[in-house]
Amino acid sequence: MKTNKKTPSQGLKILESLHEKYPNHQWIRSSLINTYIKLGKHDTATDLINNIPNNISNVSSLQFKAWAAHQQGDISKEKLIWNNILTKIYKAEIAAPIHSFVKMSKTNVVITIDDIPLICVERNEISRLPYFLKYYRKLGITQFFFVDNNSDDGSLEFLLEQPDCHVFWTDDSHNEAGSGVVWVHYLINNYLLKNQWCLHVDADEFLVYPNCETHKLTYLIKYLHQYGYTAQNSFIIDMFPKDIETQKNISINDDLITVSPYFYNNYRFYYQSSSPYITPSGGLFFPYCINLVLTKTALFQLKEGFHLLSATHNTMPTILSDISCAYLHFKMIGDFYEKSNQEQSRKQHSRGGINYRGYAKMYESFSDENFDFTKLDKTVKYENSQQLVELGLIRTSNEWEKFCA
Repeated sequence: MKTNKKTPSQGLKILESLHEKYPNHQWIRSSLINTYIKLGKHDTATDLINNIPNNISNVSSLQFKAWAAHQQGDISKEKLIWNNILTKIYKAEIAAPIHSFVKMSKTNVVITIDDIPLICVERNEISRLPYFLKYYRKLGITQFFFVDNNSDDGSLEFLLEQPDCHVFWTDDSHNEAGSGVVWVHYLINNYLLKNQWCLHVDADEFLVYPNCETHKLTYLIKYLHQYGYTAQNSFIIDMFPKDIETQKNISINDDLITVSPYFYNNYRFYYQSSSPYITPSGGLFFPYCINLVLTKTALFQLKEGFHLLSATHNTMPTILSDISCAYLHFKMIGDFYEKSNQEQSRKQHSRGGINYRGYAKMYESFSDENFDFTKLDKTVKYENSQQLVELGLIRTSNEWEKFCA
């Protein structure tokens, strides 16, 4: 496996030296602030931000000032600054036009504030959908909203047979729709209720939070509401099977956690200047120089002005819970290689699908033999949410543990 990239701390001294020499250079100052934030040197970062002249109002400077407001607990100021940011930069997730968007299911959408709707944008996910629905129904999801982006593998037909699924279809460009987030906002604005709790996930993502084995989402939301939280931070854990032969043979009827239970535990966490303020790196694909954004806001309340940004990886400011969660990410199942080639040709994902080219090349490097992933030095077999807490990958709290007792 390839050597990891350098960490931010290795460039810190260079940036500090450059800033001392050129204190008013915006790029150097911004890079230095970002590095301080990533390394948790928040007081030093705040001092630099406070020294930014008031007449400088570029996006990065505004974002730093919003971050500083968040550190001070001033979420109202933070939101005001972010509203200003959104007037300065184009966000396809908010402003992209919708050309075709058809409700295909005959089910009537009747939502109450006690419902927990799940929104999922999918294309050709028939190999994951049966287990996906089984998993989230067990967690307590009451209504599913699916946006099918012109599937041709039977996904649309399968979803239309499900009594708890509201199914919408579009053949619009996924990329031009802000990675589909404009469709998510359309559903939120037209079908869900103010202050409703909502889950937005991809079809290959399975939510895990502390004590999820014994406490459903309704219980978690009751806790979040009691303590005044409006969102829950999460990150993506890439899962994989024991070996290539197992991967090739994973089928539509399989329990994905049972047949693909491993992950590569090399994760490191850094702070960032935008909500949800922490970003991880690592996973199986990281040593192969496939750069993935692993941060996601899992569960959120639809407060006024809430928006998902950056393909759902960032959001408008929220009050984040004291417990965190993870998405078990099942990308590497039976159709992994075929889908990698298809998606890099379609160019509907970030940067023209460059990560899918990386997936295909990585797969080709070990697909000629029955590569055994469990022999990799940091491979761990997933057991339960408590294991992730003990490994430091998700966070619990005394309050949540007492709440669950």
